[in-house]
Amino acid sequence: MEERNNVLGEAYKEHYDGLYRKAYGRLKNEMDAEDAVQEAFALALKYFSTYNPEKSKPVTWVARILINVCNSIQQQERMKGMSMEFDEELHEGYEMTHLGDQLKERMRAHIMRHKNDNARSVLMMYYIKAALPKEIHEVTGVKMSAIEWILSRFKSDMKRRYGDE
Repeated sequence: MEERNNVLGEAYKEHYDGLYRKAYGRLKNEMDAEDAVQEAFALALKYFSTYNPEKSKPVTWVARILINVCNSIQQQERMKGMSMEFDEELHEGYEMTHLGDQLKERMRAHIMRHKNDNARSVLMMYYIKAALPKEIHEVTGVKMSAIEWILSRFKSDMKRRYGDE
């Protein structure tokens, strides 16, 4: 335990600035870069037993962890951006109040005839109950990407079938 603290403490003191610059270069955000470096050192502490000093220097090992942390942060940001874009552009708790009665009935009938139970649940919650995709995910357990795909596909299908009625 003392060896771990000494090795990582020294790496932190000597290489924090360089690791921060590496994180900032990837993330382009000061707070995210600071968080990434802190997370990398926290993970290094947690998994120190897997460190092999014969393979690499401590800073090299922490830098590799840092790159993985940065990749994870970037992936989360992309997913968050996709979800936000999806929520804002396509589906903001869609209510069918502005649609004509005939089209509403066609859509309801189409939803009820859907063969896939998950898709039917998603469509019912979204179009009939006006639930947000995040709420649908929490209730059904269906992945956000699947919800987005189901809603996008249904919307395209409805446009193809009924145009802009």
